[in-house]
Amino acid sequence: MKIFLIILFFISLTMFTLFAADTFYRPNQDFPLEFIYLINSMQEKRATPAETLIFKQQIKSFDNLATSLEVQKNHLFIKSEIYKVLFKLRPKREISKDSYQENLLSLVKNKLTEDSKNNLSAFTVWFLEALITDISTLFSSELFKPIQIMVNTNQPLKNDKERNYKKKLDLCLAWIELYLNLNAEEFEVELFTVMSKITERIYQYGNLYLQLTNSSTSSLTNDLVHFNLSEKQPDKKGIAYINYLLDLENMGLDKDRPKEPKLEWLPSDEPSNANIPVPKENNQKKSPNETEPVPINDWPIDIE
Repeated sequence: MKIFLIILFFISLTMFTLFAADTFYRPNQDFPLEFIYLINSMQEKRATPAETLIFKQQIKSFDNLATSLEVQKNHLFIKSEIYKVLFKLRPKREISKDSYQENLLSLVKNKLTEDSKNNLSAFTVWFLEALITDISTLFSSELFKPIQIMVNTNQPLKNDKERNYKKKLDLCLAWIELYLNLNAEEFEVELFTVMSKITERIYQYGNLYLQLTNSSTSSLTNDLVHFNLSEKQPDKKGIAYINYLLDLENMGLDKDRPKEPKLEWLPSDEPSNANIPVPKENNQKKSPNETEPVPINDWPIDIE
């Protein structure tokens, strides 16, 4: 009987680790909103003890990075990695001719409204709404009608301007088509795999920066500076749940915070399997005083 109780104890301990996190990490305003939605949404999923340990290591690394970089540089680095991975790992499929129709937007909006009655993650809502905004802009372009005709009649594109425009459009449509062909739960499973790749990549290259600049700022007490810790978020459903996650005030952010300009460029690719050594301890914080240059629009670069 004693052995049985011990087994039950360890099983319950494991189940708690799988289904509930004892601490919820909320990034503060030193991180871009996309990252805040990402980290909050990542913590909604089940995690094994090993995955939980890795996530805590990543959180500490992100905290070190935010301490080492001024806010603008930290935002630019993280935003570029998020967008880069989202488009690099887009569904590899040939876009249907039906997707080059204006009614696509109403289909997506209606489905998102319906799916929002379920527990969509904050990152999923942000990503889909961002895609809707971008596609609306692209559909309003003077290039859309000519491209639409060329697609429907199987005509080749005439110049680089048309090719670059269609490349932007297809990057967005690939994700939209996947969303329309899956139910909400299936889409979130697909997107969660990409979200994990994003955090892994930011972790890898963030650590590489800290190591190369010898600017690791791990505190002796291991306290987090740029994350607010709380208990696991309350059990909310549907629209109320999404609004809770997207509410900046509940994240400890200022509601009057100005909206950030969209990042309209994709950086060139880098090795994804870099062998990155553990950064050395260094408690000295840099005092950056440089002005970050405005990112340029270099969409035509190869992201394959």
